[in-house]
Amino acid sequence: MYDTSKVIVFDYPAPGAFLFDSAYRSTVLTKTDFLNIEKLLTLCITKYNRRQKSWKRIDLRGYVRQIVPVINSKGEKIVWINCLCLYGGENKEWRNGIITADDGGKCYFNLKINLTNKLYFDLMVNGQA
Repeated sequence: MYDTSKVIVFDYPAPGAFLFDSAYRSTVLTKTDFLNIEKLLTLCITKYNRRQKSWKRIDLRGYVRQIVPVINSKGEKIVWINCLCLYGGENKEWRNGIITADDGGKCYFNLKINLTNKLYFDLMVNGQA
């Protein structure tokens, strides 16, 4: 369904994360959800990259992803996606809980995707130190 070497899905509430309020509840993702996540994530980053200098552009192939799926109070399926540079794939701590970082530039970014409405929002790319 998805590449488990690069993606981990956490149930809500996720370890180490304060992403949503108590009105949200955990949900599961389908194969179609994963396809839509990749499509919308790629669309979002493509749009982001058009506005960036070459050294600030993001290449999604170099990232692992932490995903937290929820249902909001309207019954819409929302996912929060936290993307982190691979660093050669050696560090497996990203599988144990949500990784947060101050600064770090494009090595750390996250966004939300509304799978019900097929929209992305709240893209946040970390700043440089």
